[in-house]
Amino acid sequence: MEAILVDTDPGSVADWLARLPYTQPKLAAKLLAETVHALNRAEAKPALRQKLMRLYAEAADKLMHAAESALALEELTLSQDAQIIASRTQRALAEVHRGTLLCLSEQLQKKGWFERDQPKVELVVQALASARAWLGWVHQSYLPLPRGFWHEVHALYRLADERGWLREARDALPSAITLYRELLLLGLTDTRRLTQEQIRWLRAALPELAATARVLPLNGPLDGGRGAYLVDTAADAQPCYMLIAPRDNAHTWLWLDLSNTLAALALREDKLKHALSQGPVGATEAELELIQLLSHAWQQPQRRRHARDAASGELAVVSQLAAIWRHLNGGAAAQPQAHTDAPPSPLGIVNQSPIGLMLRGVPQGHSLRAGDVLFAEDDGAPVGLFFIRWVTLVQDRPLVECGIERIATEARAAEAMPSITRADDRFLPALIVPGNPRLGVSERLLMPGRVFGRLREFRLRDGGVERLIRVTRIVSQSPYYQLMELRASEDF
Repeated sequence: MEAILVDTDPGSVADWLARLPYTQPKLAAKLLAETVHALNRAEAKPALRQKLMRLYAEAADKLMHAAESALALEELTLSQDAQIIASRTQRALAEVHRGTLLCLSEQLQKKGWFERDQPKVELVVQALASARAWLGWVHQSYLPLPRGFWHEVHALYRLADERGWLREARDALPSAITLYRELLLLGLTDTRRLTQEQIRWLRAALPELAATARVLPLNGPLDGGRGAYLVDTAADAQPCYMLIAPRDNAHTWLWLDLSNTLAALALREDKLKHALSQGPVGATEAELELIQLLSHAWQQPQRRRHARDAASGELAVVSQLAAIWRHLNGGAAAQPQAHTDAPPSPLGIVNQSPIGLMLRGVPQGHSLRAGDVLFAEDDGAPVGLFFIRWVTLVQDRPLVECGIERIATEARAAEAMPSITRADDRFLPALIVPGNPRLGVSERLLMPGRVFGRLREFRLRDGGVERLIRVTRIVSQSPYYQLMELRASEDF
């Protein structure tokens, strides 16, 4: 510990925290992170430090909500201010977590007949709660997780398990085992592929889903592969999908059983499908898609199907269907209103696979949302149309990385509208992906939203000609778009 000048009067600290400019989360996060960092390095009595950390933890929770509201108004991959808010808020949450661990360490050093376990149990629960808030923020902000995080989380679990504190709840916080299950469930979910709306739904549903999961000692063979995840509590790693139990150091491994969780998801899926059968509801459709995605991912996580090869070069990219439509149309707008789009943004190529690319750079005027559509060119020559499958921010640098999956090598602008319309319906921008009759590949239509219905008919304006077409199946989709195979209506 160092002799650092820091305010240790709880009343003065509470007044200062009440005056923090939460409406300016960039400044508030900076001040909070610096203050807690100074306290973590300063000497203080354990009881006083613990009281102060409670105040700072409450302030960090308030800051997190303020930062979340601010980021809802910004595009995270475009705004450097938004990226600074996300990064500084993460640092503040990290400092609060480290301060709570320091309080726990000081409590554990106390020995004596009259030392009670209650303060130590409370600190274990508070440390797991601060880790959950930190991990949730990292996932929501597409930030990388620092090294050592999972090592600390597993160490807290082992401590609570060895001392019999796992199922003890304190105050308004749940038990240690409940928080640990939530952390494991959030850790095995690749939120880089989710939209902000999906991440918020996942965080809200996490306590209910985690209550159905089981953390069991690994003392025998695994019961099949459905939802079979193993946790190495001696490693700095999240749960891993394994079908075969490890032979070495089995005492450090746990089995995360998700069979009940998957059953709960299936039940919720059936209820949502029944609700949708009564009539389309936008929020219900989005929740249904996320539940299906989680069910598939948690039963057997997606693995790389293709090798990644190092690559270099630079592409000019345009994101979002409307901007791509105008770019392909030479800047003309589909509607009379004037649109001024940013020029294509340069992004560097990091690696490539047979189905896509990894890009890195500073997007200029074109956001890189997970699930959005991207059109790329190389010196004016089309490279292809892609879905953005995952996004991550580079820590402490204004860089964005994304993985993109090719859905077509070329596309052209068109306009589409359902043939059965309402009074306020109009033609919407769409993209046509050319087919290949020699290979039996039909044309495809890319449209925003969830417009697919088997054999649903559309009026299509393509190259100055209007024709009637029907969509036959979904070729690919993202949270924002559907790519559908089309055929002429007269074929039916």
